[in-house]
Amino acid sequence: MSMSEDARPGVELAELDPETQAFLMRLRREDVILLQAGIDLVRSAMTIGRFSRWLIISLVGAVLGGVMLGEALMKILAWFRSAAR
Repeated sequence: MSMSEDARPGVELAELDPETQAFLMRLRREDVILLQAGIDLVRSAMTIGRFSRWLIISLVGAVLGGVMLGEALMKILAWFRSAAR
């Protein structure tokens, strides 16, 4: 069942599957706090993953750019050496 956009909290709870309702009714305050902490942990892990991905991409780009710059400088130095002869 899908919950409607403008439903009130009590109505939203009534629209849930019976298994979900039973699960939510059994939750204690400590369980809710633990679930919130788990959600925060997953969010943090996703953020760290995104950061790590861009860090790796940036490092690979920097290394490749450095290699390209080095090759270009070697070519320029070779031109000057051949022109000096």
